[in-house]
Amino acid sequence: DEAHRGYTLDAELREEDIEFRNTDDYLSKYRKVLDAYQIEMGYGSTIKSYIGELTLGAETREVEFLRVGRVALIYQTLDGKELGVWNQTSATYESLDNSYKSKVSMALRIAREQAAPGLIKIPVDAPVQGANG
Repeated sequence: DEAHRGYTLDAELREEDIEFRNTDDYLSKYRKVLDAYQIEMGYGSTIKSYIGELTLGAETREVEFLRVGRVALIYQTLDGKELGVWNQTSATYESLDNSYKSKVSMALRIAREQAAPGLIKIPVDAPVQGANG
C-alpha cells in the first residue's frame, strides 16, 4: 500500500546503517523516501472520477467512482439512481440516500473538470486509528 511505502523506506535509513553505506546509496534511499511522501501528499489532495465495475452481492454493475483524496470513495450508478460510499470500518459499500445525489453529481463534475473547483459536501468516515495509536 502506498501509505506504508514511505514508512518502510524511512525505516531503511537507520543511523547504524548510514555509517556503513556510501553517500550515493544513502542519497538514493533518501530520495525514495521523499518521492514516497510526495506521492502520498498527491493522493491526499486529489479528486478523481473513473468508470469501473462494482460487485455488490451477486450483482455486478458498471458505476462511476469518485475518489476524494484518501478520505472518501463513493460510487454512483451510470443512470444516477444509486449511490454508495465505502465504509472503512466494515470494509463494505453502504448505500447513500438521495439527499447526496446533487452533491455527488457536482463532485463528479469537478473531478471530470467539467465544473470549477469548489466546496463539496460528501460523507466521510471518521479517521481509523492505526495499530501504532
